[in-house]
Amino acid sequence: NGLTGELPSSMGNLEKLMYFHAADNSFGSTLPTALGMLTALHELGLTSCGMTGGIPTEMGNLVNLSYLALDDNELSGPFPEWMGAKLQNLEYFYLGWNKFNGTLPVEWSEFPQIINLQLQNNNLLTGTIPEEWANITTLTGLY
Repeated sequence: NGLTGELPSSMGNLEKLMYFHAADNSFGSTLPTALGMLTALHELGLTSCGMTGGIPTEMGNLVNLSYLALDDNELSGPFPEWMGAKLQNLEYFYLGWNKFNGTLPVEWSEFPQIINLQLQNNNLLTGTIPEEWANITTLTGLY
């Protein structure tokens, strides 16, 4: 696609939006905090969109989210620890090919339904896979 510019904060007004996929565009901005207002959202796909910065805490409001694809962007900073406790319906989570740093959060062992977790090619990660992740019995793919 050829969409450019920032995702408008007015997207937060789309209260009934359940699916938003806009991969392969050039948004080149941070993830808007207004995304956290899309509480009916089940799927959010922003793969290869030039997104920068971290994952805003407001996205913790997306309690119905089962699919989150933010891979192949320029996202950075540590992985948010709060995600495991807040996004309880998340099954498919794609964060590979970004610039995240730090360690893998122990708190992500709290994802009760996660099936597929993609983290590869975040070359600034350090440490080990937390022992507690062995409790994620639903996990079938870890990349």
